[in-house]
Amino acid sequence: MCFFFLILFFAAYADVPNGLVKISAEPIDEGETLDVLVYCKQSNTDIVTVALYGPDDHVMSSIDISCNQASQSSVTFTNLKAGIYKVKATMGPNFEPAMMFTYVNVRPSVISILSLPEQPLPFVLVIGFSLIFLLRCCKHKER
Repeated sequence: MCFFFLILFFAAYADVPNGLVKISAEPIDEGETLDVLVYCKQSNTDIVTVALYGPDDHVMSSIDISCNQASQSSVTFTNLKAGIYKVKATMGPNFEPAMMFTYVNVRPSVISILSLPEQPLPFVLVIGFSLIFLLRCCKHKER
């Protein structure tokens, strides 16, 4: 599992073979804003489409930016839940000549890890009965 996340970390900055467009994104925590940096390496009048794919591989959001000069742009995505997302940048009239993608890990926040489940009654019952059982076992050992 650790090896998988190392691959994701190093895949966060990649280059397309023809070098026309690059994207870069860092892993974030749940609830933070994902900033994707888009680098256009040369003057071009094409539009770059930056798409965010969810963990189930469907397009969640898509933003078009102009790449009319060699520049760097930032695209922002918000309200992301924990999971692994794919960010894909495509350039060109038929969106084939320059395409690249990277994966971004959105880690669960500490609050969401420690929060109670949506239906807390079974959770509370299990904890309660476990405590009662432990207390009864301790009383029997004292006698």
